[in-house]
Amino acid sequence: MNKNNLIIVILIGLLAGALAGGAVALLLDGGDDNGGGTVATTDTTSTGGGTSTDEVACTMEAKLCPDGSYVGRVPPDCEFAPCPELPPVVQSENIKVYAPEQGASITSPVTISGEARVFEGTVNYRILDENGTVIGEGFTTAAAADVGLFGPYTVAAAFSQPLTPIGRIEVFNYSARDGSVENLVTVRVMFTPGG
Repeated sequence: MNKNNLIIVILIGLLAGALAGGAVALLLDGGDDNGGGTVATTDTTSTGGGTSTDEVACTMEAKLCPDGSYVGRVPPDCEFAPCPELPPVVQSENIKVYAPEQGASITSPVTISGEARVFEGTVNYRILDENGTVIGEGFTTAAAADVGLFGPYTVAAAFSQPLTPIGRIEVFNYSARDGSVENLVTVRVMFTPGG
């Protein structure tokens, strides 16, 4: 065997040995790079003041909250951060209104949103001034996954200029049996001047 071939064989042997040593070290270490759902803890004990703190690195998971936002895990226990609180819900048995909130100042068009569990998903609304004059009305459909389940609805409801600064939004459904108003939810609102 000539000198060049001998050098190549030695280099290949060294490379194979290094790879095998790295694999053994990885197996002994557990192979965890803290990306697999575990928590890495580092003790940073201070010898001078006698205090001890632990630095905790949490996994980068996210949780979907009911309002559509996401939260991650937070130290020290790596539990999910609390979800933001939903706005106060005005509701009847089968209709919930998330927006607008009670007492909100509104302009046209106003976004009306919530969840409903009503016949054929049809959610009706009307906007009235303080005198009871209807200044806007219409309907939208709640997108329920199946019969008997709540489904979300959202509508941009236009309305004409009110004669009073205060009014209300009524969200309801009509009875399939006799056409009467059911599940009426009333949200008191203030009209923004010029809106």
